[in-house]
Amino acid sequence: MLWRYAITWFSWAWAMTESKHAPPARDVFAGRLHPLTLLFDVLGVIRSYLLPALLLLLITRDFTMALILLVLMLPSVILSLAKYLTFMYEIEGAELKISRGLLHRRHRNIPLERVHDLRIEQTWLQRVFKVVVAYVETAGGEGPEATLSVLSAERAEDLRAAIFAHTPTHAPASAVTQSAEPILLHHVSIFHLLLSSLSYKRMTFSLALSLGFFGLFGIDKILGFASGKDIVNWSGFLLSHTRRIIGESAILLVMMVFVFFMFLFITLAVSMVWSATIFHNFTLSRLGNDLHRAYGLLTRRSSSLPWHRIQILEIEEDLIMRSMGLATVRADTAGSMAAAARVSGRDVLLPVITRSKIPAILQYMLPDVGTETIAWQQVSTFAIRRGTLKGAIFLGLVTVLTLGVIPFPFGLAPVLLLPFVYGYNVVQYQYLAYAYGCNYFHTRRGWLRHSTYLIPIRNIQAVTVHQGLFDRRLGLATLKLHTAGQAYTGSGAFIPNIPEQDAYALAARLVHHTAATRYRW
Repeated sequence: MLWRYAITWFSWAWAMTESKHAPPARDVFAGRLHPLTLLFDVLGVIRSYLLPALLLLLITRDFTMALILLVLMLPSVILSLAKYLTFMYEIEGAELKISRGLLHRRHRNIPLERVHDLRIEQTWLQRVFKVVVAYVETAGGEGPEATLSVLSAERAEDLRAAIFAHTPTHAPASAVTQSAEPILLHHVSIFHLLLSSLSYKRMTFSLALSLGFFGLFGIDKILGFASGKDIVNWSGFLLSHTRRIIGESAILLVMMVFVFFMFLFITLAVSMVWSATIFHNFTLSRLGNDLHRAYGLLTRRSSSLPWHRIQILEIEEDLIMRSMGLATVRADTAGSMAAAARVSGRDVLLPVITRSKIPAILQYMLPDVGTETIAWQQVSTFAIRRGTLKGAIFLGLVTVLTLGVIPFPFGLAPVLLLPFVYGYNVVQYQYLAYAYGCNYFHTRRGWLRHSTYLIPIRNIQAVTVHQGLFDRRLGLATLKLHTAGQAYTGSGAFIPNIPEQDAYALAARLVHHTAATRYRW
């Protein structure tokens, strides 16, 4: 019977919340948190204290210490209750006003024109109760300006619409931006998600998890400390018979190969599961001037990005993805944060897409990019000499260290890699170029990890020319464009190995061009 009373109370409380804060005649959108805020806050507190309590119980075998730790939960529960009772939000005029606090009352006013996203996240349990967590994000770059946890899913969408209804778009009208219905730009299939898990970045992330798995189960001891005899004993009957046939050294080699492939399999499996879970049912759509992303299996995430706030856009294709005709699209806005975004998938605008479809989708992401006619310009051929010289110096240092361990002439083996270093730099040079368009500055670089960058000239904040020791010797320079956000694209707005005079002339031209355009954050 208790659960019936609980449901009745929550329904009554929510009805009172909606009726009490219904928008009056003046232009005000106001409300409180959903009553289920109490439930999810208490669950969060329990999750924080339950594990330490269980550890204390297992270590000390004393229920008293565990109970004391659980009693310490009470202040957190009381704070959650105070948060729910005192938290209020409203949109009045051109501001989002948020107030909270019982003893220390806090008021925060956020200008609506500074809000560039109302990000919504919903765990599987929150989906059951049809509530979400909403994050108000601006260009501050130090995390959300405000967190509303929790709201009903419908209320969160109303809040998002109210915020962006008051926000000036500063975007030119076009047939694309005036669409009244959302346009589905791309839906990522599970097949493409599994293929994208083979990319370098996903595999590197999964590699760290796999290392933890190997350490947890002691496989690192087998690789690093076990002798051939130990491996034979661990392997059982089959390996003991194989040892008689091919010897103990061969057994060790076989085991090393086996563990390597097992390690590779675990890494690949982790990468696939992570990609399929984080980006499950990924959709990118456009409504008006906003690009809308929605994705996630366990935690469903959705966010909106006005196209004119894109500071830099990157099309990334590593060697594996490029061989399959696939690419990843990233976009930075003012205040992008890379720390938690990469884990949650917020660092990508499109996790994977067929390369041939990108030009058609770009007209919805950056509508004025399709009007440009660009001509790619290679950097100086001295880039090959510069890269080869740096590689030769590095190989020389490695050779000196190797000769201290391995006798002559085998210690000279690193020098044999010099032709490969030269060939690598020749290939790298073919992928290094830039183009100056009417509205965008384009750069591209990289062979193993090839990236193409589009930087809106109107959003350039500063231009710098850098010269290192090798640059001055060869008369080269690196041109770097600074924008308001470069967290997700890896500070990609630069082009190295430009002739010195061309770099300074290009920097002056970009500065004058930027000064004549209107900045859109």
